[in-house]
Amino acid sequence: MKNNEFFELLSSARGIEVDKKYYAKTYTENIYPERMAENHIRMFCKGEGKELYPKDGMKEKAACLYSSSMLSYNFFHWISANRPLVFDGVKYTHVVFEEQFRVLKNRNNKANLDVVLVSDGEGQDRTVLLLESKFTEHFNTGPVEIKPAYDDAENGYFAYGEEWVGVIKQLRERMGTDEKTYFEGLKQVTCHLIGISNVIENQDARDKWFNKNSWLYDQYGIRLTGKERFLFKSLVFHPKTKEESDLSADYEQKNKDFVLANMGFLPNNIHIDDPIITYRDLWDRGLKESIKNPELMDYLERFLGAHK
Repeated sequence: MKNNEFFELLSSARGIEVDKKYYAKTYTENIYPERMAENHIRMFCKGEGKELYPKDGMKEKAACLYSSSMLSYNFFHWISANRPLVFDGVKYTHVVFEEQFRVLKNRNNKANLDVVLVSDGEGQDRTVLLLESKFTEHFNTGPVEIKPAYDDAENGYFAYGEEWVGVIKQLRERMGTDEKTYFEGLKQVTCHLIGISNVIENQDARDKWFNKNSWLYDQYGIRLTGKERFLFKSLVFHPKTKEESDLSADYEQKNKDFVLANMGFLPNNIHIDDPIITYRDLWDRGLKESIKNPELMDYLERFLGAHK
């Protein structure tokens, strides 16, 4: 981003002291409550982003005012069986962060999803809501590297190899003619949906890897069967400031168009008809009504003070 107008607005709305790079003194000043539960610390420490680890004398990534991981943590950490989130009529009683899904076959290649919410029930009666959170990342436009391993339909994927090769080809072609799109986000969406479809269609990917290594199993003993109702959404923060609002609106539309135009081959129990929403959408479609803690509600509304 070329200017700090949005950062200043966010800092003012949240009322926390930050340095010139918009980092709080420590990540604990960037979350509610100030102490993170031990099980959530484990999730963020094992995630690929290493959000809670200071590096080379620098502060933790999680101390950044616009950390998307801490944004999603703040909005979802409170969910439990006694305090469910009701979103679009579904009651979610379990939450994990930094859940990993295998993407490429015979490679240590995993997609990290920011938030996974799960309802009660078994098999077809259970809903799994998978969210990829974006705070400011979607303001960074331009092409990204897609490794040649994604072109191998036979050895590259667990499921739908030929179809995914076609999606990757289309994405590469677009990057050759368009430098004004957040392609890293479109690539991540692709990887996430590959990983989810692998869990549904391939028993080895599901039972020999995911169900043995997932936080869902570690925390709740939940083993997915592949029969569940899966909802995947990109969840974006849409700022009030004009430049960032325009960038967000552009990505939201391109993300939606990309998913709906290219991924119609997915299993019927992956629902992508509503592939991207904003934090304001989430707030209005169930989050606000689900929160019973007035202090937490006030804390989250400060974020929304910088949201369109």
